Amino acid sequence: MKKYSIFLAMILGLVLATNVALAKEAMKIGYINFQQAISDSKAGKDAKNIIAQKYEEGKEALAKKQAVLQKMKEELEKQGLLMKEDIRKEKEKDYQIKLRDFQVSYKDTQEKLKEEEMKLTQPIVEELEKITADIGSRKGFTIVLMKSLGVIYTDKTIDITKEVVEAYNKKYTANKK
Repeated sequence: MKKYSIFLAMILGLVLATNVALAKEAMKIGYINFQQAISDSKAGKDAKNIIAQKYEEGKEALAKKQAVLQKMKEELEKQGLLMKEDIRKEKEKDYQIKLRDFQVSYKDTQEKLKEEEMKLTQPIVEELEKITADIGSRKGFTIVLMKSLGVIYTDKTIDITKEVVEAYNKKYTANKK
């Protein structure tokens, strides 16, 4: 009985190993690096420039508020002990209000930049997904993986990122005209 079980297990293992080997040969796997595709595409570069410009605008506005706060703080530190208590408390209160306003402005600016980035990159991602599916279908891939989703190593021959970016750029340039 024991010999029969070992023999059956060996046959079953051989059958499974053969099926796995055949399945590997039949599968064609590709991958795309979406982050690279977004940053290499013309639309991604345009979006990055828009975000950088908005970042600089927000940074300038915040720098002005920060300069006012710094001046108020220095004035309080230098003259605080010489002021009457009620005047000092009023100036400290004003400083605290402006500090909170600055913090709120900072958070709002960060959120607006994130929202703007999402608004600009979401259509790019959606179009890249369509192009990736089209290329994957045309080239007979069984599956196309995103490199950022845990793929540690891949052979460069199955990377379709460059091809997807080129197809996207053609479409983007044609739509821009």
